[in-house]
Formats: sequence, structure tokens, C-alpha cells
Amino acid sequence: MLLKLSLLFFTAFLCGSIAFLPLLKAKKFSTFTVVFSGGYLFAITLLHIFPDIFALHGHEIKIGMYILLGFFLQLFLDFFSKGIEHGHKPHIKDNINIYALLVALCIHAFFDGFILTDCNHHTHILDGYKSLFLGILLHKAPVSFVLVTFLLHSISNKKIILLILLLFAISSPIGLLCAQYAYNVSFFSPKYFTYLFALVGGSFLHITTTILFEFHASHHFNAKKLFISFLGALLAVILEYIL
Repeated sequence: MLLKLSLLFFTAFLCGSIAFLPLLKAKKFSTFTVVFSGGYLFAITLLHIFPDIFALHGHEIKIGMYILLGFFLQLFLDFFSKGIEHGHKPHIKDNINIYALLVALCIHAFFDGFILTDCNHHTHILDGYKSLFLGILLHKAPVSFVLVTFLLHSISNKKIILLILLLFAISSPIGLLCAQYAYNVSFFSPKYFTYLFALVGGSFLHITTTILFEFHASHHFNAKKLFISFLGALLAVILEYIL
């Protein structure tokens, strides 16, 4: 548990901190990391999350409704986060509310951690979560980088930026701790955990398809990004067999 909490926090915090450094190729690296993690998480969602949830619960329509709800919930959050979850750097001229953006990102990050609870091992939900955990780490790295990059162009006080990064970085560990506590005290039955995981699965479906369908701002075919997303999906397939 401590290792998972530490990795969730430090991956987000350290990758966000890199944005403070004057790295010329950091933006390009961040873009391709987003695409790779998008391909990886898309494959994990289809190969791992959805099959396990449907197999465990059995009520396909109800589970499908929660997946659909998660999809549109993430779409709603995007109005406030401005697409940072899928690697978009918002425009400063859009007059973005920083607090609303932070809340939306923290809600998303909270559920990223929530789905990683150890109850997976006892209820057989998302059995073999290691591949999913890696996907979330790969996803958090570029998101935190893009977040800090945007804030550096919007806020002059770097202490405030570090505080925002800290709040974002601890959101997933808090989500994991809350889920573990809820399971330990039987606050939720396994059925309700399944609904929540379906909700997160719908959120992943929205984020990953947005990444994959937006290879280029002008929607031109980009063979390099297509190949990188394919490599991400291929890695997910391989890890599903070996983990």
C-alpha cells in the first residue's frame, strides 16, 4: 500500500516539477507520452476493466449505464479542466478559472486512485491490477507536466503553482486511501465498488478516445503518433498476459 501511495504521489509531483526546468524538447516528449499512455489505457480499458466488470456483475445494462455516466461525467469535467487530462494545454486568453480547473483535475485524479484499492484482490474486481496501475502512472506523468506548464504562463507566483501541483499529486493517494477505508469498514458492498469502477472505466474511455482521435490539431494523419499509440496498446496486451 505504501509503495502504491508513494508512486502515485511522486510520479505526479516530480513530473510536474520537470516543467520548471528549461528543457527545449520537454513539450514534444510530453505530447508523445500522452499518446503512448492513451493507447495503453485504451487497451487496458477494453481488455481488462470492462471484461472484469461485466463478468463479475452480470447485469450488462446497468453496468453499461454506469460506464456511460462516467463517460459524460468526464466530458462535463473537461469544461473546467479544459482537456488537461488528455494533454491539451489551455489557452491563457480563455480566461480560465484556476480553482475550477484544479477541482476538476483533482476529482479525476481521486478516482484514478480509488480504482486501485486492494479490495480488487478479495472481490476479484480488476484482478491483476498491476497493468492498470502502470497505466495510471503513465497517464499522470504528462498530465502533471501539462498542468504546471500552463500554470507557469498564467500565475507568476511559483509557490502557488507548487501548492496546486501538490494538491493534484495527493488526490490519487487520497482516493486510494478512501477506497481502502470504505472497503475495510464495509461502507460499500462489492456490488457498489463495481458500479464505481464502471464509472471510472467510462471516464477512461472518454479520455483515451479523445487522445487517440486528436493526433493532430488539424486532424491530419500522423503516422508517428499512430505508431506510438499502437506501441502503448501492444504493451498493455503483453502485460495482460505476463502480470
